[in-house]
Amino acid sequence: MDRLIQANVVGEKRILLSEHKQGKDLLFPNSPDVEVVNVSCVETASFINHLPEGAHIPDIKTVQDQVSVMYVYFPIGNGEAYLTTKEWAEKMICYAPYNWGVEQAYDPDYGVYFKLYPLVEYDLAPREKFYFSISNLVSFGELEKMVYVAVCFANVLMSGGETYSYRPTGLEEVLRGTDFLAYFKKRSTLKILNFDCNRSRVAVGDTVRLEWAVAGDAVKCVLTPGDITVESVGSLEVEIFKDTTFRLYALGANEQISRTAMVYVERPVITKFTSNCPDQKTKYGQPVLLSYEVKDGYGIYLNQGIGRLSGNSISVVPTSATTEYILTCMGPDNLVRERLTITVTDFMEVEQVLYHRTHQKDGSYMYSLKWDVVNCITIQLTTSDGQVRSSGQASGNIQFSDLSETALTVTLHCTGTSGQVVDRVFYTKRINRWEIGS
Repeated sequence: MDRLIQANVVGEKRILLSEHKQGKDLLFPNSPDVEVVNVSCVETASFINHLPEGAHIPDIKTVQDQVSVMYVYFPIGNGEAYLTTKEWAEKMICYAPYNWGVEQAYDPDYGVYFKLYPLVEYDLAPREKFYFSISNLVSFGELEKMVYVAVCFANVLMSGGETYSYRPTGLEEVLRGTDFLAYFKKRSTLKILNFDCNRSRVAVGDTVRLEWAVAGDAVKCVLTPGDITVESVGSLEVEIFKDTTFRLYALGANEQISRTAMVYVERPVITKFTSNCPDQKTKYGQPVLLSYEVKDGYGIYLNQGIGRLSGNSISVVPTSATTEYILTCMGPDNLVRERLTITVTDFMEVEQVLYHRTHQKDGSYMYSLKWDVVNCITIQLTTSDGQVRSSGQASGNIQFSDLSETALTVTLHCTGTSGQVVDRVFYTKRINRWEIGS
């Protein structure tokens, strides 16, 4: 061969095959490195650039003598014999040496290719070298097969004295000026490309999402804890209640590999639990806004029959003179609580009703009635015989008699300042000769 400029593979000569699994692409971006060397012991290789500034760099089929160009191309198509597809070739990046330019181009015969050209004239002395590389080279396939990367030299001048010669010139010489660098497309060994958890620190009861992808020929994939058999590519949502170490095992015919993902449970802290009531006091029937903030809390609950909460506030209506609200969330070891008591200042409450009768010697019955109601605006006590025994008195103590053997009941009807209504019936009970109200 009379051409003294040659291209050689540097480093790894394998192209790892990417894979399609369970609807996902498992990508192995390859980065082949190429060495360009002047193998002559005496002649200097001169790379020229006589083009006007901004001029178009000649395409791979163009015959010209204005600029030295290295064209890098590959077999492109769909099938086992090709290095990659047009779609993936367009995503590749070529890195040129210092003071060199690089462009990507397309030709129907050569496919996607790169043009490397000197920005200024450049001499490569005998035995000197320089390098370029290609990144993001993605190749798919099932068969392990030899492919190539071609480096075509055009218009490189070789000089050993006063005489210059173009080696090569013209299309035929361009073909003779091409080095075909052999690469071997090879399937990946067993490899866990990723095993990730979307969160590493969570609250008790939080759900995390595990995602993984295993390349190569895996016989079986197992996820622990639980010894769950999973696909080589997949995801899983898991509720967390304690610090958990997840481990993915990939088992091949003759090897086993694993990767770990840790999830830690944080202890929740209730940083805020307040109401919009001054001094935690309100009127009967008025809504109260409870506001809360919890750090590292997931399952947050409120008593009084409310249950699990969402957001940062909730409206409640207290129904007792005092109502204790307990905000609770689960920690890794125990429950974390905060309490808040709301007082209804005008709550109408029946504090006492004592009602009983005594059998008299003359056969009649003597009834005793004692009551005490706070925060009422109207009140009336009526017995089952239709008699109004008291009206308008919030508290009192009266007696009355009746001849009927059947015990009289008493109905307490009262209303509060905010529309609260109490309507209750009280009975007497016989104990020996006494019947005591309840």
